[in-house]
Amino acid sequence: MRFSRQSVVGTGPTINRPSSRAPTVRLSEAPLESRLRVVGVRARARLAAKLRGLGVVADRPIRLLHRRPEGGVVVALDDDRVALDAVTAEAILVHVADATGTSATRRLWDLAPGDRATIRGFDAGASGYRARLLAMGLLPGTMIEVVRVAPLGDPVELRVRGYELTLRRGEAAVLELEDATS
Repeated sequence: MRFSRQSVVGTGPTINRPSSRAPTVRLSEAPLESRLRVVGVRARARLAAKLRGLGVVADRPIRLLHRRPEGGVVVALDDDRVALDAVTAEAILVHVADATGTSATRRLWDLAPGDRATIRGFDAGASGYRARLLAMGLLPGTMIEVVRVAPLGDPVELRVRGYELTLRRGEAAVLELEDATS
């Protein structure tokens, strides 16, 4: 189901969303274990406020872990697991990765040695570590290249602005990347 013009609580009275390669669906209809990003919430103000309190806000990454027979779901918000009833799952609108498995936002562990990406931004709620990453030169718009990855996937060495930087997987998890344009 695609929405081209919708009223979404929490992101303004009405937003125009052009049909993109990432379809917008209700959380209850999203495929399990897929990469999702919250678009907004279609609900009364009270439910929308409760969801905002849980961290379900526009542009937040979310992962659908389990679907209950009665329609409820269990989702992952960063390291937290949250159970939602069927009505709440119907109210949350999400973008789903396209059929090839790619989406506009990527993570560092999606990249292999030699791959390049551009830093898009940082996860919400990563403000403490964000300042440290900014001080290391990891600014939005900066091109990075994966130089090598340790045998168990942690840590990963990056080439940033002409120097090599090594980050642990947990540190790198706050980076949002997009495919390099050059």
